[in-house]
Amino acid sequence: MLLCVLNNMEISSSKLLTVKVIALVTFIELSLLTGFGFMVISDFESLFQSFGGPVPYITELYFHTYKFWGVLAIFPLLTLVQSFTHKQNFAVSFLPTLSILITLGVLGMIIFLFTVFTMYAPIFEMGEAL
Repeated sequence: MLLCVLNNMEISSSKLLTVKVIALVTFIELSLLTGFGFMVISDFESLFQSFGGPVPYITELYFHTYKFWGVLAIFPLLTLVQSFTHKQNFAVSFLPTLSILITLGVLGMIIFLFTVFTMYAPIFEMGEAL
């Protein structure tokens, strides 16, 4: 009985538009973050290694993981595709999808702050040594 009700659910156009906008913003945010990593971080990596001293552990961790953060952009992209093609099936998963998109958006902001901190960490460490 419940499955019959869920199969006949329709999602309102305003809710669908909300998910589309959040998915698009999250996808752009995570894609830009990943693109920034590939374009800029390798230069920072070689710069910090040219200092001759040890690179802080958190910066080293960043250098080893930034290449995989683009995987996070896959879910918002799939959500966009699903919202345009399967509107009826999308109604069942509206709240979980919205929750995941918002979580990924917040995670992207945290990753950005983490990026700024890890790029300054070697400089702070050099300042403490003086």
